[in-house]
Order: sequence, then C-alpha cells, then structure tokens
Amino acid sequence: MPGLRDFATFGAFLVPFLAYKLGDLELPYFWDEVGVYARAALYLHDHTVGLLPGHLPPELSRGHPLLLAFVVAWAFRIFGATPRVAHLVMLTLSTALLGSVYWMALWRWGRRVGLVSMLLLMVQPLFLAQSTLVLPEISLALCCLWVLHELSRRRYGRAAVFLALALFVKETAIVLDVVFAGVLVSRWGRERPSVRTAFGQSWPMLVANAACAAFFVTQRLQNGWFLFPVHVGYVDFGWAAVRHGLWVGACFVFVEQGRVVLSALVAVWMVARAVRGRGACSSFGAAMGLFVVAMLLFSAGNVLMKRYLMCLLPPLAIVGGRAAVELTGERKMKLVLATAVVCLVSLSQVASPRFNCEYDMGFREAVRIQREATDYVVENLGTGRSIVANFPTYAGLEDPRFGYAPHRFEHFMAEYSPEAEYIFASEIFARFEVPAGVETTLVKRFASPYMNIALYRIVR
Repeated sequence: MPGLRDFATFGAFLVPFLAYKLGDLELPYFWDEVGVYARAALYLHDHTVGLLPGHLPPELSRGHPLLLAFVVAWAFRIFGATPRVAHLVMLTLSTALLGSVYWMALWRWGRRVGLVSMLLLMVQPLFLAQSTLVLPEISLALCCLWVLHELSRRRYGRAAVFLALALFVKETAIVLDVVFAGVLVSRWGRERPSVRTAFGQSWPMLVANAACAAFFVTQRLQNGWFLFPVHVGYVDFGWAAVRHGLWVGACFVFVEQGRVVLSALVAVWMVARAVRGRGACSSFGAAMGLFVVAMLLFSAGNVLMKRYLMCLLPPLAIVGGRAAVELTGERKMKLVLATAVVCLVSLSQVASPRFNCEYDMGFREAVRIQREATDYVVENLGTGRSIVANFPTYAGLEDPRFGYAPHRFEHFMAEYSPEAEYIFASEIFARFEVPAGVETTLVKRFASPYMNIALYRIVR
C-alpha cells in the first residue's frame, strides 16, 4: 500500500499541474460545454435534478445518460451555478484520474513507474485541455480505468459498479463489456470453473448492463427512440468507414500531439521483452490492450471526435511508464532523461496552431476572442439591441451564467429576422450568410487562428 512518502511525491508533482490549470476555472464555457453539457447541468439545476431521460430535453441530452450533468447540477445547487464551480468539479475528477494512474502503477510496479506514468498522462495536450472542461471524457476515462483494474484483481462486483458508472456517463462504455467478457472467458478456458462459479463471476456485469438498458428503454418510451436520431445517422460499420476511422483514431492516440515518441518507447520495450522471452503480459496489461483495440474499433464505426479517445491515454501512459523504467534499468539519470524527452515532446504540442474542438489548450485563445468580442458588443451596443447570432456567439448573449455577458440580451435570435439591427457571427468555418437583398457593413472583426467573430450592422 502507498505510504506517506508516496502521497508526498504525488502531491509535489501535482502542484505544477494545478498551478497551470487554476486559471482555467474562471474561463467561460467553450463549444460543447456551452452547447450541451454545461447547458444540460444548468437546465437540471433550474428544474429537477434527476437521472431519467425525461429530466432533460432531447436536444440537451443528445440521448446520452445524465450522470455527469447530474453531478455538476448538484454542485451548482450547493456552491452556485458558475463556470468556476463546474470547472472545479472537472479538475477534481482529473486529479482523481492522475491519482488513479499513479496508484495503480505504483501498486503493481513501484513508485518510479507510478510517478512516470502520472507524468506521461499529465503532459498530454488532450488531457490538459479536458481536465477542466465540462465534458464526459475525463470521468469516462476514470471509470474505465477502474473497471480494468478491478477486473485484473478478480473483483467482479467492484468492476461492475465502475462499469455501471461508466455506462451512465456515456453509453460508449459498452465497449467494456467486450473486455469484461473477454477476461472472464479467458479465465474460464484456463480454470474450468463450475457453472455456479461462472455465473457468480458474470452476473454483476449483467446487472450493470440491465441498469443501463432500463435507461434506454425509458428513453424509448418517453422520446420515441433508443438513441438520438441524429447520431444514429452517423453510424457506419462498413469496411471503408471502419478502415478510415481506425486510421484516424490510431494516428491520434499513438502519433499525434507528440505521442509518437511515447509509442516508440513502448514498441522498443515490447520488442525487448519478446527477445528476452518475457512476452507474456499481466492480466492488467491484457485487459488494457483488449480495451484499446475494442475502443478503437467501436469508435471507427461511430461519430468520431478525437477527444472521445481520451479514455485510451491512461492505459498508454501506464504502459509507457513501465517501459521507461524497465528500459533504463531503473538507473535514475537515464530514467529522468527519457521521461523528460517524452514529456517535452508532448508539451511542445500543447496548443495546435488553429481552432479545434477541445483537443488541446488552444481553446483558451478561442474563449478569449469570444469574450473580447462579447465585451465589445456590451460596451458599444448595450444589451437591448436586436442581434442575430449563431453558435457559439449566440450562447454568450443568452445566459450570463455561461460566463460571457454580464446580463442576458433582451433581443437576440438564432435566425435572421427583419427587425434585426446587427449580426454577431462566428465565422470559424465559413462566412455568415444573410438572406438575399440584406445589406450589411462590417463594424469590427475579432480574429485569430483559433476563432473568427464578426460584428455586422444591417443597413436599412
């Protein structure tokens, strides 16, 4: 078990991470935060905090289970409905994920593996971005990791509890069923248990899935569908789609954001183990490997945003930590040098040079531009003008609790209307299109590689 020194080591290396992220607690909500997850938590806060599909409108739940919104909504009820509170909830979960990686690796392979594993996860640009954003990926990664840990220790009841939590964070955790079943079948093949013993090991998984199934059956009764219809339209498990999705997903997990160096380190370690006749992996390693493969395959046939693969980074960090320690023979200076190189390569990619959907720390600049543009509108036009706005600028005018405007704008609309005086448009991907015959003049543009917002005055 970890001792006082282990906790002190974890705390000492956690301080720089917390110092780097504390400033993000005050940031307004960004992209899917303001469009879905933080908005959903605010809706629950304003109405009834619950877990049933009927507690949220479908456009807010998107058919997903409500556990994250439920937790954040209760935090709002207790501490206040502000971005700081929501982001602090996420930072707490992120710290728990770092602590879990550290403890699991330490428990199996010692303090050095635990520390290196934690550092390898801490410096990942995706993790750094997600660690305060109100999105489900961090909490999903935390639950998935604990399922794998408990499975490797044959604690099937506890594994099922974390499986249920993962499923109620996001239904993509159904991938864990493949891992759960794979681990059980593999052990049954070796140990030949009685039917009673096999059932005793498998029924917790069945109960966890039954609870999740009850949610979706309820959703079918209340909304008329099991899964959000828009999302269903993106599902394609044809060979061409899966091949492309696998390539995109694997490149992101193993190559992009500087992870090519970490992946190369792991590959060299695996080859070295095979050459030395030590190719067999632990039950924890086997469970993690099966999980990575299953998640990549599942993601390839579904809607794939790169941030959805956050749950694969903790296993990669743990394997990378073990690889670094074993390849350096636990020689301290070589280990420090190897860890520093891998970490610095990842940190060099901490912010990509252009806008992306919550993949790295570039979101800070996107939020800054939107807040600057909203401040300009407030200071120069006030909150009483009729303004047309699209996403995400629309959200900044809608609710001061999103963190942009001090007050709700009195007359704002998501679509053009003849009484509109101004257009406040996000033009990240394309110029805002006004109806034929409507003339506009540019008042001011707020632009960077991460965000492009224009304020137009409608000429009468």
